[in-house]
Amino acid sequence: MNRLLTDIFDMGSKLHGILQGQNKIPMPDLSDKAISHLVTEEDKADRARFYNVTDAAPDIRVEKKTRLPFLDIIDAKFPSPIQTPFDENNEVYIRHFKLRNKPAGGPTVIMINGWYVNTYAYFDWWCWRFAAWGMSSVLIDIPYHIRRVPNGSYDGQLLIIPDTNWSLLSFKQTFQDVQALANWLKEQGVPKIGAFGVSFGALLSGLYVCNAQNADFAIMGMPPMDTVDVLKRSGMAKDLEEKEAAGETTMLTDPCVPALFNMSMMTPNVPLNNIFIAAGELDHLVTPESVRDAADHWGGLPWLKFYPTGHINTFALNLKFIEDVRKFIKKEIKP
Repeated sequence: MNRLLTDIFDMGSKLHGILQGQNKIPMPDLSDKAISHLVTEEDKADRARFYNVTDAAPDIRVEKKTRLPFLDIIDAKFPSPIQTPFDENNEVYIRHFKLRNKPAGGPTVIMINGWYVNTYAYFDWWCWRFAAWGMSSVLIDIPYHIRRVPNGSYDGQLLIIPDTNWSLLSFKQTFQDVQALANWLKEQGVPKIGAFGVSFGALLSGLYVCNAQNADFAIMGMPPMDTVDVLKRSGMAKDLEEKEAAGETTMLTDPCVPALFNMSMMTPNVPLNNIFIAAGELDHLVTPESVRDAADHWGGLPWLKFYPTGHINTFALNLKFIEDVRKFIKKEIKP
């Protein structure tokens, strides 16, 4: 039954991808977009330089505030620390679910959406759940998604492409955007800050707690611990392999990529008991073996949870996942 449900979810995901592809907007011409000054060879050779830890906080401008009985929902924005060739992508939009009965809103989760996501659905559902558990949260639009989509493209189209440097820039900008937001939350007096994401969002959450100095915990669903291995299994694999066959170095073979993006080669900057990971035993994209290997490299994770699920149904309609996160929050974060 578990395998049947997993196959149904996976098939639904494939059909969605096919239907989305039928209406796909052609890739914008990027040949005139200069980014060499934003991702240098020195950046690529040095992980600390690439992620560039700083305590600089942005000037966040509130656009709308909705006052509810126990929390405020605040829509705001700030300039991205990295200015890309697309103006639409250079403004970071957030939606802050801030509890009023705790100083500075209490422990706060930064919600990092996934690749190709074009709505807050699912993530704002978690924001309400965190509020019920006594925590504030902040939705952040990652580069090229939701309110940051350049004209002539669609959500996520420009996040990761076969061009290595362009994709590296997306990771670098996402890290800096989240770091700026976390620095601002710290300035407001928030006592604990965490990151939440599933799939690609989990990868970004994990990379954040492995490289930033202002995070306290992370909640990750199906995190790609070995990014290169996941790329080989992804829908982009064919394009990358064709470029490799033509003699071009891609993210599959570029020696800088594993050191920058494989969490299996990093060490978290937060206590191991403050990391929650959910993984699927039937996941063919993020294999359970890759998650176990990374957890072993880290020294073992008390909150590593495996479910009889695939990549999608590890988080979709998985009530055990929700309950395990609640137990983690109650025991380790203590809101």
